[in-house]
Amino acid sequence: MEAMDVVARHAEVEALFAEFGLSYTLETEFPVEAVRFTEEVQAREIKHRAPLEMVEQFVYQMRHGAAFPPIVVRQDSHDLIDGNTRWQAAKKVGRTMVEAFVVDCPTEEVAQDLAAALNQKGGLRLTGPEMFNVAGRWAGRGVAPDVIARRLGCSQGQADRWRRQKEGIDRATRLGLEKVQERVPRSTMAKLSAVHLNKPFEEMLKLAADAKLPEKQVAQIVVDVEAAGSEEEALKVVADHRAVLAPCGPPPHRATRSLLPIIRAACANIIKIDGNPSSAFNPGELEQERERWQKVRVVADLVLATIAAKMGQQ
Repeated sequence: MEAMDVVARHAEVEALFAEFGLSYTLETEFPVEAVRFTEEVQAREIKHRAPLEMVEQFVYQMRHGAAFPPIVVRQDSHDLIDGNTRWQAAKKVGRTMVEAFVVDCPTEEVAQDLAAALNQKGGLRLTGPEMFNVAGRWAGRGVAPDVIARRLGCSQGQADRWRRQKEGIDRATRLGLEKVQERVPRSTMAKLSAVHLNKPFEEMLKLAADAKLPEKQVAQIVVDVEAAGSEEEALKVVADHRAVLAPCGPPPHRATRSLLPIIRAACANIIKIDGNPSSAFNPGELEQERERWQKVRVVADLVLATIAAKMGQQ
């Protein structure tokens, strides 16, 4: 790493300490063996910590005199907050001392939050699921969406979506609906989080899971539920939608009226491949593609037979 890059990294890190309101010291010779690794302050999933390929790359660079930013450890406990890859590389090189920021973090939660924010300042950034978990945790602690967005390097809109998704998931968990929630996409959970009363929320969640409702349709029903004048009316709204979506009884299925525009659009796209069938499949997945198109043919034959039967009744 270039010296100028290290200086810039120093400034970013120190600015983050100031934002968190944390005091710190910079020690030019901190004992490598004094660093303590604890799970409680880690922001990354295990599989994404100190990737072997990057450790080996750092080892090579250290042996050839490359400068690296200081690691970050917690005062008193010396828990490693930031710098897993640098620490592992330093041990492999045989260094006994490293440069380290020693930060006074009052709690493990603060240390973990700082670790997440520091991770976005250099090295491998947090993955989508990791950012989702961090954003949800920060939102739960009252951190504003604009601050979350700045720390994670995402848009404020994305930070707010993560917040609402986490709120919906956490609420389902509190209501003992984890298994139901697992069948609903996170984006849909964000829409469901707008339902204020618990019982309507529960019934909406079950409906979304049972009927596999698309996000847009869930949003429309949520508007109807929230416009209801009481919990009883809100529950009736959900029940009415369930009845429409399940004309043949439970479990509910999407109504034909909701699927028809989607099906027509899909048919229009299929018709476009007339004369160019090779564009309709992936040559690298011929078995899967054949199975998929055989299913389409079965469904098409069924639809045609149903149409013919309806025409015969007229």
